[in-house]
Amino acid sequence: MKKHLLVLIILAACAGFAVPVLRSEKLMTWSQGRSMVVSQGGIVAAEQSLASAAGASILAKGGSAADAAIATSAVMGVMQPMMNGMGGDLFAIEYHAKTGKVSGLNASGWSPAGRDPARGKADSAG
Repeated sequence: MKKHLLVLIILAACAGFAVPVLRSEKLMTWSQGRSMVVSQGGIVAAEQSLASAAGASILAKGGSAADAAIATSAVMGVMQPMMNGMGGDLFAIEYHAKTGKVSGLNASGWSPAGRDPARGKADSAG
């Protein structure tokens, strides 16, 4: 019983030392695998920091989230063409602040060759 208590005390002491070290800013910065892009105009997330910077630049100049997404996607097409571009899927939800309208886009999967855009509008209208 005394051995178990001693082991618990030692583990508690180690945890008391390890937890502050694990939470330290130095360790968090060291373990980060991606470059940060800092912006006051909004948030853009992409696998490549140059793509994030392009989107953030658009937001900083007053562009919309859709504009920033297009710029980010264009840079991703250059940086990682095998992961982005024609034939990929797109899922988006956009909130338009001026009108208060929320819209969604599901651009995944194949579209039939004979599909008419007017039919799509009629289908979505109900």
